[in-house]
Amino acid sequence: MFAERSGLAQENTKSQGTGGGNKLDVVAIDPAARLVPAGSAPRLKVLIVEDDLTSRLTLQSLLHEYGECHVAVNGKEAIEAFAAARQAGKGYDLICLDIKMPEMDGQTALKSIREIEMKQGIFRDRVRIFMTTGAMDIKTIRASFDSICDAYIIKPIDGTKLDAQLRSFHLIPPK
Repeated sequence: MFAERSGLAQENTKSQGTGGGNKLDVVAIDPAARLVPAGSAPRLKVLIVEDDLTSRLTLQSLLHEYGECHVAVNGKEAIEAFAAARQAGKGYDLICLDIKMPEMDGQTALKSIREIEMKQGIFRDRVRIFMTTGAMDIKTIRASFDSICDAYIIKPIDGTKLDAQLRSFHLIPPK
């Protein structure tokens, strides 16, 4: 259980993993009106939901400079973490959500998170969700966007392209 294992505490986010040698392909819908002014230092709250250790460490190493990174290893833990953070009044700005995971997959978790937001009347300031996967499957991509994901990231992940995607959603300031 995510809350018991981590107490919603931040996992070690020191730079680890593979660094900049990875690649990323991104497909995205329009960004929200949430703007981060140029020159400001955003402090994002990020939930990385990934069952693969290498992918988890890569995302942590790329995102830790922007703020606090929490980790879950399946969709069930993602929903627990999302709900607990919202209840504590400190919701996530970004969730990187793997599609294929044990216990509960990313598609199911995505739908559940969006249902929670709808029940709570959250529309404009909803969490940004980037789906991550190692496969470029059109049916899965379409299902992700139908469930209102914000971007679809193909692994392995490239930091420069991830930064560009974060900027396009105004999660980090423009260069």
